[in-house]
Amino acid sequence: MYLWIWRHLPVRHPAAKAGVSFLLLLIVAAVLWYWVFPSVMPMLQFDNGTVHDGS
Repeated sequence: MYLWIWRHLPVRHPAAKAGVSFLLLLIVAAVLWYWVFPSVMPMLQFDNGTVHDGS
């Protein structure tokens, strides 16, 4: 999959491809951080943890 993405990037120079790849990574991270994670957070109950002492 990564090789397919690398081959289909619109630039030819390896350093430019690395820059475009980094930009794509930042875009994916931003989409996850600002849209996906906030919409999934109500379904994940991280703040309802309970600790039992075992007795």
